[in-house]
Amino acid sequence: MPNPPLRIGIVGASVNRGWGWRSHIPAILGLPECELTAICTAHQETADEAAKATGAKHAFADYRQMVAHSDIEAVAIAVRVPWHREIALAAMAAGKHVYCEWPLGVNPGEVAEMTAAAKAAGVCAMPGMQGRVAPWVLYFRELIEQGYVGRLLTVNARLTMGHPYQRAGIAWAAQRAGGNHILTIQTAHMVDIVSFACGGLTTVSSVDSTMVPQWTLPSGETTAVDAPDQASIRGTLGNGATVSAHFAYVPHHGAGWRLEAYGDQGTLVATSPGPAMVMPNRIQGGTAGDKALQDRPIPESFSTVPATVPYDSSAYHVAHMYQRLAAAVREGTPLDPSFESAMELYRLVDTLERSSQQGGAVLPVSG
Repeated sequence: MPNPPLRIGIVGASVNRGWGWRSHIPAILGLPECELTAICTAHQETADEAAKATGAKHAFADYRQMVAHSDIEAVAIAVRVPWHREIALAAMAAGKHVYCEWPLGVNPGEVAEMTAAAKAAGVCAMPGMQGRVAPWVLYFRELIEQGYVGRLLTVNARLTMGHPYQRAGIAWAAQRAGGNHILTIQTAHMVDIVSFACGGLTTVSSVDSTMVPQWTLPSGETTAVDAPDQASIRGTLGNGATVSAHFAYVPHHGAGWRLEAYGDQGTLVATSPGPAMVMPNRIQGGTAGDKALQDRPIPESFSTVPATVPYDSSAYHVAHMYQRLAAAVREGTPLDPSFESAMELYRLVDTLERSSQQGGAVLPVSG
């Protein structure tokens, strides 16, 4: 007899707005392993609207009421980063499992506190590091491990994308202290994918910068910015291969994502028009005897979600995360990624920031 679906309440999913609505909601609704039981937004009317649109049984305007409700087994958190800590701690104190969006907290101290709280509560706590479960990443990693390129020599990565923050209601992200900028979001996701797929970073050197020091919002209001919008990174992998990466927000027509892995026997390239952890990637490869790069279709075995979750949507990778969370809760399988994984990534991001503060110093990556 199949396990009953995991009953999930989500904080932050107003109709037609935000990452929670675009990604978490269709991921949960598309999986037989999960049930969207409740929605919480800042206002009762928007919560009621979202619950009606999705079929959720309960609607809340106060997350404290939702995490205390007996129908809820797991809480998904998809609101602004500064609110993650308090909601996650309340949910775990109530014995609920947690899926918290990335960035997990505004600084490593918050993440350490959340990680310790998850362990103390004995709950499954998953961070929004969906790049770790993306089928294309798992396939790229397998090809590297199987020796498709031979001995890995060098890895290049880049992402350029249109600036997402110059819009109403997001001026808070203009400050580095808010924990929501290119270093903590796009760079963290992309570097994690590079490290995970290609063998683990051991040293890094980084320089970040703020090239657009003032944002003009749709209202005409301007706000000063100290959050970085570009990061340039050099690093070394465990086998000695070099890494060069550049991630940037640009005003217009970003070229998207590209990952290149060069070895002494061949080459692998992954590309997508947007962030690698959001979109499926095209993988191409070529070995010494090939005249050009050729498409490497991703084997179906790497994708475990049903067709009810659209392949080309931002819900696709997130749905793979919810599958893992449900399996960990119902079947006791190891949770991966976990808050411990997030703590490791925060240490890496902290190392990148310290390197930049020291003028691009080469620093070891701690575990």
